[in-house]
Amino acid sequence: MECRYFGECGSCKLFNISYKDQFRLKIDRFKKLFKEFGVENIELFSSKESHFRARAEFRIFHDEKIFYAMHSLKDKRLIKIDDCKIVSRPIYNLMPKLLKEIEKSLILNEKLFRVEFLTSQTNEILVTLIYHKRLDEEWIKRAKELQELFSIFIIGRSRGQKEVLGRDFIIEELKIFDRKYRLIQNEGGFTQPNPSVNQKMIEWAKENSKEFREDLLELYCGSGNFTIPLSENFNKILATEISKNS
Repeated sequence: MECRYFGECGSCKLFNISYKDQFRLKIDRFKKLFKEFGVENIELFSSKESHFRARAEFRIFHDEKIFYAMHSLKDKRLIKIDDCKIVSRPIYNLMPKLLKEIEKSLILNEKLFRVEFLTSQTNEILVTLIYHKRLDEEWIKRAKELQELFSIFIIGRSRGQKEVLGRDFIIEELKIFDRKYRLIQNEGGFTQPNPSVNQKMIEWAKENSKEFREDLLELYCGSGNFTIPLSENFNKILATEISKNS
């Protein structure tokens, strides 16, 4: 993957080595950590090298125009960016169009602090716009127009205020072997950021637990992406999650 912000943007810290080498580093680290447990046979599942991340958040930098921004790799400065190669295609394609429309409206861009994206494999997109100001009826009107223009869901947030213009969740669809599971993923909740790898993880867990037929305690279950598919392999499941929004 090539990115013109490598070495500046703090999002990618292993920018100077290939994905293949990054993967090898993870494997070596895993083997070292689990050596004392006698783990030898390791099944490996690689990721797409780009456009794999289904959620992302960006600061907004205000200059003569507004820009997406990330913290610098070296210090606390903000680095202005136009795109991000690790985010999913729906987010990547929406980013410049959304910013262009927000920039046209003072109501929408004034004191805009951060933008958060959440998308699913069903191509639903939830965008949260976070402000350092109260959101009034005029903002709601403009934001609804923006929501309709891009066929997305928009949430506006400010301190002590949350304006849900459509809905505050998206529907994710996971294909696990020959079966599809549909899950609600809430804004602000924990979700696996890499859906394709998530599916491989679930398939591995399901295949390797198919003979258990016991009870399962699942910690940090998120939206239930493991819980529901694995429920077919266990008598009972108790699943807990620290994130209330999940």
